[in-house]
Amino acid sequence: MINILTWNIKAGQDKDGGYPIIKNKNLDKIAGVIRDSGSSIVCLQEVDAYTLRSGLIHQARYIAHRLTLLS
Repeated sequence: MINILTWNIKAGQDKDGGYPIIKNKNLDKIAGVIRDSGSSIVCLQEVDAYTLRSGLIHQARYIAHRLTLLS
């Protein structure tokens, strides 16, 4: 069976629409949810790469790296 997860992460925003001071805080939470979902395929939307609002983090790369550490 293949499970697919799709998620608009809104560039790592907080629930109130603001951006956290610690830019990877929400990305760590996102990686944990992805891991716990057991999905075979994950599609993320509104992922930033090296923008000021994301703290110059490549968010997709960061999440992928966290998933390899969490497995």
